[in-house]
Amino acid sequence: MNLEKTWYEASPYIYGIVGIIALVLADSKIAYVCAAMLLSSALTIVTLRQHYRKAERESIRG
Repeated sequence: MNLEKTWYEASPYIYGIVGIIALVLADSKIAYVCAAMLLSSALTIVTLRQHYRKAERESIRG
């Protein structure tokens, strides 16, 4: 089992889940900001990976 690849693939989903939990449990403005940063990071990572993988598939097809 390649732990690096596993973390690479799972990290944005873990960030998203932790961000949602933090948002629900937040009781201060700093907690909301941290939760928003986690959710933003997760969304950015997923979006960038989708764009990269789409470009890779298109370049392979020719």
